[in-house]
Amino acid sequence: MKRRGFSLPLVLIIMAVVIVLSAIIMDMTTNYFASSQAAIEHQKLYNAAQSGLEDAKAWLLVNRSSIDKDPILDVDEWTDLVVNSDDVDLGDNIRVTSLIFKCNYVPVANPDLSDLPPVYEGYYPPGSSGTNDGEGQSGYIDPNRNILGVTVSGGRVFVIRSTALMEDKNKSTGIEAMVVIPND
Repeated sequence: MKRRGFSLPLVLIIMAVVIVLSAIIMDMTTNYFASSQAAIEHQKLYNAAQSGLEDAKAWLLVNRSSIDKDPILDVDEWTDLVVNSDDVDLGDNIRVTSLIFKCNYVPVANPDLSDLPPVYEGYYPPGSSGTNDGEGQSGYIDPNRNILGVTVSGGRVFVIRSTALMEDKNKSTGIEAMVVIPND
């Protein structure tokens, strides 16, 4: 018994399956490529922001003796706290902005100031006449302070915010770090 016209529908079904599989494979390849590119761009931005952070730390180390040690009074916006700012074009349409904030300040009661760095008061060696309310004493933030009951001599606390922006794609990433510089 011969089957007439059986091969044409079989060929059409096989072609349809191959076309669907090809479309799925192309879609997966495109998605993998796009996610790989996004991961590469994010890593470039992270590395650029990290380099801005390290440059700001180096600036603090070099200029530590010239930075005013007195607290800043009546802070009503974050620009009042900026000790140094740096804006660098790294090429590849990547721009890095680093801001160094002094954390020894007296904030004004303004609810719009959510972008201010944390307030850290000075800390003092045991037996000194200064007082320390314990604010900011964390081994994770600053391993030199108040670890196992040992307190080191005072210092100044800064927050560095480094942001890298990929200008052509309007993507950005930022890093924030706390730096403690011992009193000179």
